[in-house]
Amino acid sequence: MIKKVIDSIGLAIEKTGEAFDKNLTTKEEVLEKVKDIQSKLVEARLAYQLAEANGNWMQRSWRPITGLVFAVIVIYNKFLGVAFGLPVAELEAEFWNVFQITLGIFGLTRGLEKTVNAANNIFQKKKRKGNE
Repeated sequence: MIKKVIDSIGLAIEKTGEAFDKNLTTKEEVLEKVKDIQSKLVEARLAYQLAEANGNWMQRSWRPITGLVFAVIVIYNKFLGVAFGLPVAELEAEFWNVFQITLGIFGLTRGLEKTVNAANNIFQKKKRKGNE
């Protein structure tokens, strides 16, 4: 997909005869800039993961703990409490809003992590092929 974007940018540059940016005048320069940005993103992700891994257990575990707390509340209130006649709290609309936002953030951040990992794997494979 990135290649298609780069090719499109290169084609636009070639057709108009104008520079995409004052510093980027050819398709190869655009490609080099994209590779540079890509490598900086990978470095930033690795730095973030190292910082998170070197942190305390709470820093490493806050997402799973938050998910488990929401899961326990929902399972108790909707299933266990009802099935065994235990007292249940009425879950307010605000709870469901926070729950949805939290799931959305978790899904988005995890999706971004997977996308960066996949892009990194593709980039590394191309890099290895180029060195052979």
